[in-house]
Amino acid sequence: MIAASPLRILLVRELLLVVLLSLAASMRADDEGALRAALDRVAGEWTGEAQIKAMDGFVLKTVSAARRATWEGDTLVTETVLDDGTGAYAVVARQTIRLGRLESSVTRPSQPVDRYYGELSGAAVAWTNAEGNRRDAREQVSERGGVIVLETSSVEPIRVFGLSGLVRVEGKFRRPASAQPAVVPAPAPAVQSGPAPALVAELEMLRRSLDEERAAVAEWRTRTEQAEGRAAAAECRAQSLETTVNDTRATSDRLTAELGQARQQVAALERERASTVERLAAAETRSAGVARDAESDALARRALEDRVAALGTELASAAREREDLRARLTGMEQAAAQAQHDNEGLVTVNQRLTAERDALASRLEGAEARLAAAAPAAATVAPASPAPAAEGGPSFSAVMREQLVAEVQRMERRVLELESERNTAREQIELTQRQLEETRRLRDDTLLRFQTVVAELNAMREEKERLARANVSLQAEVRQAQQTARAPAPVVGGAAGPAPAASGAAPATTFDGKTADMIIAGLQIIGVTRGEGGEDKAILDGRVYRNGDLVEAQLGITFVGIDGNALVFQDRRGREYRRRF
Repeated sequence: MIAASPLRILLVRELLLVVLLSLAASMRADDEGALRAALDRVAGEWTGEAQIKAMDGFVLKTVSAARRATWEGDTLVTETVLDDGTGAYAVVARQTIRLGRLESSVTRPSQPVDRYYGELSGAAVAWTNAEGNRRDAREQVSERGGVIVLETSSVEPIRVFGLSGLVRVEGKFRRPASAQPAVVPAPAPAVQSGPAPALVAELEMLRRSLDEERAAVAEWRTRTEQAEGRAAAAECRAQSLETTVNDTRATSDRLTAELGQARQQVAALERERASTVERLAAAETRSAGVARDAESDALARRALEDRVAALGTELASAAREREDLRARLTGMEQAAAQAQHDNEGLVTVNQRLTAERDALASRLEGAEARLAAAAPAAATVAPASPAPAAEGGPSFSAVMREQLVAEVQRMERRVLELESERNTAREQIELTQRQLEETRRLRDDTLLRFQTVVAELNAMREEKERLARANVSLQAEVRQAQQTARAPAPVVGGAAGPAPAASGAAPATTFDGKTADMIIAGLQIIGVTRGEGGEDKAILDGRVYRNGDLVEAQLGITFVGIDGNALVFQDRRGREYRRRF
């Protein structure tokens, strides 16, 4: 008896396990039967019409609709077609029962397959999208006035009938109610003649009862033999069942520990979701503030643009004035150089004439000295009565002296003329130098004004780029917070949750809607310089850019260099742009 106690315990546990499994299977079978009945109600062919509404309930279009649902094994295949006479929109749904739950996969034109989970809600079947993208649906069958009516409602990403986007499709389908079978009255029992019809009926009933008892006894014997066989088999499986029970206990402990960890993870996820909701609320508050700031920034930006336009006009005027001053300065420098050259020539001529004058003066002094020395000798040698001079002719010494004096006077007049011309040239050089100094001063003032305008323009551009970067950063933070708040929590037990929808690529426009082509086309090219060591420079909108300098921050547009007669730019995606100059 002691040895048989564990066997009895194992048998009792096995019987309890069998009973529990049977109850669970029975409950699951009942649930699956109810779900099967719900799908059977929507099976068949249906016709009617559908209203296509906007998400706010406004009716956009009414079209005819047809629905056909047939069983393919354990799957109900439903095809719904909407038609307005010009085009059609077909949706195919494959509905099945899996592990006591309704599941469906829906195929739409040019769309990936959507998965749905269904549950009974009274007389209706409510379908929830597994991806959590608001594309839910509902089906309900009712009977009105002898006609079976099927009402459906779903959210569809439609791109036909001249519509595009998410819409709500509400359909109403009908089919005649199935004819009820006619009630045929049971035939009246024939009147039997005989002395004891009731006794005959009672004997017949007793005979049938006896046959049933015999069959029950035979069945009981069979079941007894089967129970004895199962008991023998259970006796053989006792050891293995004991091992299984131990393993089950270990598994139960492990599952209990995993359940505790999963609960902790769920609590952590709930805390993270609450934190994310708070961050999202803060981000929305900041977004509202940014919207208000954006309005003020728009006004400031328009004022900056007006100021930039005025500065651009002033900058162009200053550039033209600088070029005129450069041309005048070049002409004056050339005139000064020519005047300097003429002055040097006059100095050379003056020196030559001075040397000639000094030579003539020396010759005159030598001649006078010779004449003075020759006069006494001539007086001694001459006769007492000197011979009369030729008629009207002066003496040789007087003539020579007069010639020399005349030559000296002519040379002095020439020297005076040259000195006058030199003085005039000096005055002209001094005037040219004063004009040159005045032109240089004007050039310096113009350059100073030009640099001031360029500095102010650069400061405005940097402020605009800073505002653009701050706006982009804040928008990215708001989008990240919204995506984090909308992301569903992962399923406990290791099953991966639905993958979040892939976000689109970075926008190809700035916050004010300008593209890279528009920005590059709007740049004002003031000047370009090709560097000998590969370093090119370009003055754009009054600012100097070198190879690799950032031109526009939001789209990441940089100045690459100069290629031929074109400026080369590149955005953050690596796309290349060219602007001819």
